[in-house]
Amino acid sequence: MTECNFQKRLKKSSNTYLTSDRLTQYRKSGKSSVKARFQICGGKVSSNIIYERDIISTDLQITDLAGATPDHSTVITNFVNMVYNQLKDSTCRIYPDNVQYKWKMPDGSEKTVIPDASINCQIRSRKGNSFLNAPQFVLEVLSPSIAKYDQTEKKEIYRTEEIPEYWIVDIHKRMIEIYDLDYENGEPKYYLINTIDPKNAEELHLIHFPHIKIDFEQLFDGVD
Repeated sequence: MTECNFQKRLKKSSNTYLTSDRLTQYRKSGKSSVKARFQICGGKVSSNIIYERDIISTDLQITDLAGATPDHSTVITNFVNMVYNQLKDSTCRIYPDNVQYKWKMPDGSEKTVIPDASINCQIRSRKGNSFLNAPQFVLEVLSPSIAKYDQTEKKEIYRTEEIPEYWIVDIHKRMIEIYDLDYENGEPKYYLINTIDPKNAEELHLIHFPHIKIDFEQLFDGVD
């Protein structure tokens, strides 16, 4: 999610309002962590929503109001473009980071997550830009500010939702970690199946969509 219209009033938990100018002041002063409940782009955002690159964890800590870097967006676009045409004749669809997934966690809390890219084969469950079901595949491109989050907390959310396949793309290392979901004593668990880099680029493929061809060089095409 890139920085949208922050001219809209963003409500703080203290019941004061944070305007676009004050957000700019926070950023210039180095105060990049602003804990609050917000209304973003006209939508109501509850205290447990999770926005990629913008908000992490249940206390709504703002980590990067500037949005994705060009390289980050380039990798997402490259991946979606490669997959899109190969799914045209199927019931599955590839989505970039413009759809969200709303899930209820085992503890009763609700989470809203926006993956960088996802493949969903139950597209009738969509309401607007929201899905209530789990996709069959998710991809996250690491950003320095939330890399640990993608590799831990967000990965745990995907595991809980039993998403079969999870890719983590590291732009700077030109590396992809491929995780496959399996079960141990009835509990879902992610296993690192392969780590792809330029040395074994020919091994890059989707585990659960083996007919889809993914080219390593094309994935990173245009990345500085």
